[in-house]
Amino acid sequence: MADGTVRCWGSNLYGQIGDGSHAPHPRPVRVPGLTAVQFIAAGGSQTCARHRDGTVRCWGNNHDGELGDGSATERGSPTVIPGLQGAVQIALGNDHGCARMADATVRCWGFNGMGAIGDGTNDTRYVPTAVRGITGALQVAVGWGHSCARVREGTLFCWGNNDRGQLGDGTHTRRLSPVAVSEVRDTTDIVLGGTWSCARFAQDTMQCWGNNHCGQLGCGGTTDHPLATDAPGMADLTQAGAGLEYACALHADATVNCWGNNDRGQLGDGSTRPRGIPRAITALAGAVELASGSHHACARLAGSDVRCWGANDGGQIGDGGTVDRSSPVAVAW
Repeated sequence: MADGTVRCWGSNLYGQIGDGSHAPHPRPVRVPGLTAVQFIAAGGSQTCARHRDGTVRCWGNNHDGELGDGSATERGSPTVIPGLQGAVQIALGNDHGCARMADATVRCWGFNGMGAIGDGTNDTRYVPTAVRGITGALQVAVGWGHSCARVREGTLFCWGNNDRGQLGDGTHTRRLSPVAVSEVRDTTDIVLGGTWSCARFAQDTMQCWGNNHCGQLGCGGTTDHPLATDAPGMADLTQAGAGLEYACALHADATVNCWGNNDRGQLGDGSTRPRGIPRAITALAGAVELASGSHHACARLAGSDVRCWGANDGGQIGDGGTVDRSSPVAVAW
């Protein structure tokens, strides 16, 4: 919030709301003890917040070290993570996380069965661990079993699971250490879905690669692409967000387009039909910020109101109920 406090809502099975309980919250509730927060990150069932003093606190599921506090103990309230002091960006996936540090290196932690930590092993890491060979990092992003970093000159490196070509190196070979994404440079942003990836370029265009069985690459069709391929209709793109099998894009005119799987209404177009190419959310105007969960998405409007849509079984839409919403509805503050 504007005053530096944090409010969360939705499923709370692992204490990821941070209020010390396991009760779901279909409306936003304040997370006790958090003030002067600069940014937050939410994963599958874990959450982190960075304070103005440079400390990072995380809470929620920790079975595979998702919190990075050196234990496998679930935390229902925010807990300081010593290895993340000074982190300037945090990205959380389903069961692992990564941080870009002030010295432009990257550290990751959590489940490493697919090599998503990038330290050359398959060993689960319970504390933030340096990713091999990454220096000059400008951004880090995580998916469900893979991770990527954008470095100087806009080149990309990815590591981890690659069974659907999500690392973009033209193969399906799992990588325990970072490899370069083929023929991709001058990027300005990167977002990762479940088993696929997208990059935005200086020309405000976008390319995607990896799993495409629901049309989530936005290029039409359902064929996987282990190399970056153009996603049409991305003119004047300012921000993108990726869920498990869908994506949304915010444009300079404050409109939002979504594409991919739509079984829970996560495309926001009032239907549950999948879309292989971007389609506008006509019921949403004036968006200035976009965020995507696995099966739902939210947009902040110019007046600070928030609208969400998609899956709502855990109350993650924040409208006070648990009914899926195929069109944007207001969060009930």
